[in-house]
Amino acid sequence: ECARQMGAHVCALSISTRPDLLPQAVLDYLSSWSEKLEVWVELGVQTTDLAGLQWLSRGHGLAEIEDALARLRETNMKICAHLIAGIPGEAEDQLARSAVWLAARGVHALKFHPLYVLRGTKLEQLYNRGTFRPLEKDAYCDKLIAALKALPEGIIIQRLHAGVRPANLVAPQWILDKESLEREITRGFEQTHLQDH
Repeated sequence: ECARQMGAHVCALSISTRPDLLPQAVLDYLSSWSEKLEVWVELGVQTTDLAGLQWLSRGHGLAEIEDALARLRETNMKICAHLIAGIPGEAEDQLARSAVWLAARGVHALKFHPLYVLRGTKLEQLYNRGTFRPLEKDAYCDKLIAALKALPEGIIIQRLHAGVRPANLVAPQWILDKESLEREITRGFEQTHLQDH
């Protein structure tokens, strides 16, 4: 209504939240908007590995993620999930496992990025003490390509890397060079595609 009064023509709405912060009243309200326009709900899932969720101090487990997805599937809204690669202790193929798990539960789109260090965070303290090291670019590309190849057809990929303000970034610096990263992802994907055939 507010957008209409301002003369704006809104054709889609995207709301980002956590799986454990999606009360039914809010879900019902958003669902009512989906009768008029396309509504996306973005869930910051990050990983489906319980140990990874605990390491990130998410404060919830898989049950909250499954509950949010189940309730979203009962609406006609679109679901996008965010996933992080490079959480300490995760399995080599965890990004692919998480992506496939989410696809099997009705997610329409995914956003990927590596775990990175921002200034003024607890992660920066761990990085400065040498107890956390972010992924190298090659390792991230390998994990991402494996995840993309594992997904069923029809999943929309909305993001392949992070969007970070340079002044806030501590590490890794390679995520700022998006063109180089996209070229490496494309090259790696083409190489693995040729190997598979």
